[in-house]
Parts: sequence; structure tokens; C-alpha cells
Amino acid sequence: MKTTGIIAEYNPFHNGHRYQIETLRNTYDPDYVIIAMSGDFLQRGTPALMDKYARAQMALRQGADLVFELPACFATASAELFALGGVLLFQTTGLVTSLCFGTESQDFEGISTLAQLLAQEPDWYRKALTSYLRQGLSFPAARAIALPEYESLLRSPNNILAIEYCKALISLNAGFTPIPVSRTGSGYHDTELISPYASASAIRKVLHSWVSGETSVEFPSVLTSVLPRDSYCIMEKYLQNLPFLWEDDFSLLLHHRLLLENESSLLDCSDMTRSFANRILSKRRDFLSWSSFCAALNSKDMTYARISRILTHLLLHITDQQTAPYLNPSQRPSFLPYLRVLGFKKSSSGLLARLKETAKAPVITSLSNAEELLAPDGLAMLQTDVFAADLYRSVQISHTHKPCPNEYARRLLTV
Repeated sequence: MKTTGIIAEYNPFHNGHRYQIETLRNTYDPDYVIIAMSGDFLQRGTPALMDKYARAQMALRQGADLVFELPACFATASAELFALGGVLLFQTTGLVTSLCFGTESQDFEGISTLAQLLAQEPDWYRKALTSYLRQGLSFPAARAIALPEYESLLRSPNNILAIEYCKALISLNAGFTPIPVSRTGSGYHDTELISPYASASAIRKVLHSWVSGETSVEFPSVLTSVLPRDSYCIMEKYLQNLPFLWEDDFSLLLHHRLLLENESSLLDCSDMTRSFANRILSKRRDFLSWSSFCAALNSKDMTYARISRILTHLLLHITDQQTAPYLNPSQRPSFLPYLRVLGFKKSSSGLLARLKETAKAPVITSLSNAEELLAPDGLAMLQTDVFAADLYRSVQISHTHKPCPNEYARRLLTV
């Protein structure tokens, strides 16, 4: 049985995502396509536009057979840990035979070679990288200078993730067949809404302008050419009851968290450095909003995305204690402590039954019995996911003043 995994955010699910799944099915013909999807907070260090259930439903309507939630400690991490968490999730299923991912470049040989090099980390590379980091450069900038022959590959976020996926396959000895699909249409950071393959960044930019009243364009005419019809209908229905959310909607929660911190507690936060902790403490009383605080903390040695990720870790109580073992090859577990299923396609119900036979960790389809199934480390990781969802839900409620189902009341999605 051929089962292909895709690691994704779907923020939102657009025509480019549909193209990837269609291309995969047409060229590789897998029996099943399963998704490891970020929950309510994302790798860029921001909340998702829509909650994980709406985004999982989009994926299931557009060709996915099964959607898992990627635990928050991986979903909000650097590209390396994000990719590692997704590959570990698929290893834990005992079902996956291949990994499909998008690339900006068609030079897959170069991507594969670079992944091998980064997985091995030769001394000359480590020394060069350390030297440039000590000069105050950010990690992406230092790495690009340390590897000048690969600079063009390291310029694109999709290429970087592709490299990290291949690196994770190597370091975990996963044995999955890599299936790269060249991205079509707009680039990752393109902000122009170009039909039919606009980037998620462009779609979010237009939606933000529409929500804030900065544009007179009506909602339907904006999106019909860049979203699959099912995605558009799910989004339209979602907006009848729930709002789109942005990082600044979480500003008050973040500010409250910042006011509780000291240097010692900040240093427990995942990816935190002492100098950055002191920068936070020196500027927190001037806090105005999430986005303006990120801008105020900006410096040559940290990208905006990393700053926002660290603030997300702080908000969600994601600590180094949770993530450090996965970054250390000598301590790294071979599997995740659980698999949380968000939804599945009715026609693929046999896959869910098979999963329960092959999975190397408990399969969580309902939170009601999770405490009985999980060891303490797994339960702690799951509780972080639940806390993240509850925090996201609290902001939804503050916008709508209406009840919203909590994580324990949610049923498994079926499409």
C-alpha cells in the first residue's frame, strides 16, 4: 500500500495546494494521502487565519484522506524542527511510504546534496557558520554566506523547507521516498493576488485589507479565482460565525504574559537567548501591539519571523525542555508520543482502522481518554496543544461574544 504524507499549514488551502495533491495523485498514484497540519498557531510565529478544523475540512474536501494535528511545539518552531516533527509524525503512523513537498527550484539534485551536507555538518561548515553568527548575522544570512554555492537555493522558504524535509529523512533514516513538486504561479512571499495560483501571503494580505475596511472590494470577487470552490464555501460559511484572526488580535494576551516574566523565566522559553530576553525586558513597557513589538525588537541577528516565533512560544508556554531532546540526535525519540487525528474522509475509513494497528504511539480521536493513554511527556505535549486551541478559542469568543465548542466537545471531522 502506497501512502504519501504532506506536511502543511493550509493558511488557507488555495489552488496551489490543490495543484500539489492533484500532481501527486496523477504522477505517483498513492493509495492514500495523509496530512500533518499545523494547529491554531503557525511556523511563522502567528495565529492561523482560521481554526484548524476549518482548514482540515478544506484539505479533506480537496483530496486528503486523513489529517493529523502537528503538535504545537513543532508547528511553531524553526524550519528544522517543523520538518523534523512532521517526518516523526509520519514515522509514528507506521503507514507512510513517501513524503511529498513543494519546491521553488527544479534542482532536486542540489536540494538533496545540500540536505546531505547539512545532515552531516562537516567541521568546515560548522566553523564558518559559527564565525558568521558571531558577527551578528541572523542564522539564515550566516548559513547562506557559509554555503555560497547554494545561496540561490537558500533564498526561498519553500526550498528551505524542502531541504529540511530531506535532511529530516536522512537524520531519522525514515526510508520514505521524497516526491518534490515544483511550485507553480506566485512565489511564497509574493503579495499580488495573481490568478489562479496566488500565494497564501497574497491571499491573507487581501483579506486583511478587506476585514479592516481598507478596500471596497467585495469578499466573493476577491477569492473565487484563487481558491478551490470547496475552500471558498468553507471560508464563507466560517465567516458567518467566526472571525479571521491575526497576530495583533492576541496583543493583550501577549502583553499580559510579558508583564509576568523575568530573565530567568524568559530563558526557559524555546529558542530564547539571554540577549533577546534582556531586549524584551527593556522594551516591554512600551508595548503597543504584537506586530509593533516585533518591529521594536528587530535586529540584524534575528529575523522578524524568529522574533514572532519566540513570542508565540512564550505565549503558549513552549519551553526548551519540550523541544531540546528532538534537536539532539543522541536523545531524539524515534516516534512522537501520540497521533491526534483531526478528521478523515468517509471513503477512507479503512485507513483509520489500519492506523490503529500500525501506529507506534496512541492514536487520539477523542480527548476524553487521552490521560489514560499517554505517558507524562506525551500528556504534557498534548496539553500544550489543547492550551493553544483554548487560547485561540478565547479570542474567537471575544470577537463574537458567542459560545464556541472547546477541544473536549469537538467531534472528529468526517467528509
